[in-house]
Parts: sequence; structure tokens; C-alpha cells
Amino acid sequence: MEQKKNFLQHTVQDNTLLPIEVEMLDYIKRRIESQASIKIDNCDKFARSPLYDSYLLTSDKRPFILKVNLSPFVPNFWDKLCSNNFPFHPNIVSYDLSGDYNYICFEMPKGMFASDISKYLLSPRLKLESFFARDLKKIHSFSSSNKDETIETIGSFLPMESAIIQHTFPVAQLFGAVKSRFKNVYVPSLSDCSICHFDLDLSNIIFSKNEFKFINFEYAANANKYIELWLAKEVLNCSDSDFESFASIYEVDKEKLSSLKEAAELFIFAYMNSKIISEFMTFG
Repeated sequence: MEQKKNFLQHTVQDNTLLPIEVEMLDYIKRRIESQASIKIDNCDKFARSPLYDSYLLTSDKRPFILKVNLSPFVPNFWDKLCSNNFPFHPNIVSYDLSGDYNYICFEMPKGMFASDISKYLLSPRLKLESFFARDLKKIHSFSSSNKDETIETIGSFLPMESAIIQHTFPVAQLFGAVKSRFKNVYVPSLSDCSICHFDLDLSNIIFSKNEFKFINFEYAANANKYIELWLAKEVLNCSDSDFESFASIYEVDKEKLSSLKEAAELFIFAYMNSKIISEFMTFG
């Protein structure tokens, strides 16, 4: 993951546009207008991450999200999102992954972010668990590789570069042990693999017209879907009873799910702490 992060050290901590950004955005907006046959009326920066900067574009009151990567490495999975018309992702209207600026731009569907609905998205009281199970299975119905990339994924979560901050961020000292233990307990199984989002944070999920759409696939990989389910339980604040109910709706193989719990706990540790480490190493 550390190789995929945005190496630009921002000198401005708010969303003020720097002069170099204005020049970059003018170039990108012209490309988007040409490729998507739209006229961009407004462009505002609204989010930064270690991987990319995000901008909100509007065209005739239609909202679009522009994500610009400024690192030497194109973030994971952008190429697959752009070359496939995946039904679980909003429509991508323009992209460039090989030019002076790497970016993707997609239309925002009308709806609500899951973070604006509830912290407990899979609570039966919301009656959304069947929609979520159906649409997560939609992601899991696709594969993007002929190999199991689960071990590679946890390796990217816990990069070797983290060793340089072990004295200032002691939890990084555990990364080597976590990776080693995961390799010992996880048995690769291509038949259990599919596209996994691996970042089902509430802010990455949009509910639109009785359908969930998923964005921000920078952590995605062709990996073990049962580990993704355990990770979803954690990040969606799901209780044991609610998760058991959701697993039944999803029609999961509960024996396989149970057998991967220890590996999933290690994976979840890597996921949670890699975000903290990446933020710390990028922004200080």
C-alpha cells in the first residue's frame, strides 16, 4: 500500500487550491469535457487521502467525483475499474492512467452515503441487509485475476517502509509478526476468491434507488471473499447476532467462514493499522 500512496506532502492543510493544482485541474477538466461531452460549471476540492485528492465537479447540476493521483504509482484497481463496466460502481465518464496526470471521474448517483444513514448499516431495523447482501454478492460474482491475491494484499497493507517509524509508532513493530502469522494460517484457495472491495467503510457505500453502489476501490484485489465478510462485520459495526442473520441472507458457507476467522482477525489488524500508518507517514 505504501507504494500506492500519494507522496505529495501537502503544504496547505485545508482545501485551498494551490496554483499548481489550478493548472492541473484546468487541463483535466478540458479532457473530461471532451471525453464526456459535458460542460463543467464548478470544481471544488473536498477530500485528501494518502492515495489521491478528490474534487467535486458539477455540470448542469449533475455531480461528478474526480479523483487525481499524483504519486509515481497508479492506485490499485483503477485500471480494472476503468476497463470494465462493473455494475457495482458508478458510471466512469472519463479517465487517464498514463498521461501527465492520472485521474478517474465518475458520475455520482442520486442517493445517500451509508454514513448518513446509520453507523449500523446491517441492523435488521433498517431493513437494508438484504439489499446489501445482494449487492456485495454482485461484487463477489466477478474475478479480476487467475490467482489468489490475499497474501499479497496483507503484504501491501503492512509495507516494509513502516519499519522506519517503529520508534515513533511502536505498533509498526508488530507488522512483521502479523504478516508471518497470516502466511502460516492462511491457505490460498482460488475457488473462494473474487473481487473484494476490502474498504467497506460507510463513506464508500452509496444507497441509490434500492441499490448499493460502491466507490473507492484502492484496496481491492482478487482475494478471499470470506475474509472480506469478516472485515465487513468489523467496519460496519455489526453485532454477532446481526452478522449471523446477514450471513444467512448472503447464503454464506458458514463452515468456511468460521474456518477463516483467525486469518481474518490478522487481516483486520493489518487493514485498520495500515490506514493509521499511511496517514502518519504521509501527513505526519
